Amino acid sequence: MLVPYEAIKDSTKNHPGFMREQHCMTCRNVLAIELTDKFGSLYAGEWYVVKQCIVLANEPHLYYEKKRWYGNRVKCPVCGREGRLPIDKPYNWELIQKSKEERNANRN
Repeated sequence: MLVPYEAIKDSTKNHPGFMREQHCMTCRNVLAIELTDKFGSLYAGEWYVVKQCIVLANEPHLYYEKKRWYGNRVKCPVCGREGRLPIDKPYNWELIQKSKEERNANRN
């Protein structure tokens, strides 16, 4: 069953924990969501992965499937970018590379 982002966000009002999102590096849409009371726990929480996008009035509306996604590949339905979901790590490889390039540019 596919669930819209708004329904997931509304469900957090009754959830005692936290909501964490993994965004696309290109278009900044939410690719994955974790609802949990313990970050990094594989047993306490709910996970959602984006599966479909419907464009209404030139705005993307994303729909998510409830499943675990740590380390799985995902494709952004809006821009088509593909990659692994690194939300369980503090930074993903692209952010680390980008910050290194920025630091090197500031040194020169």
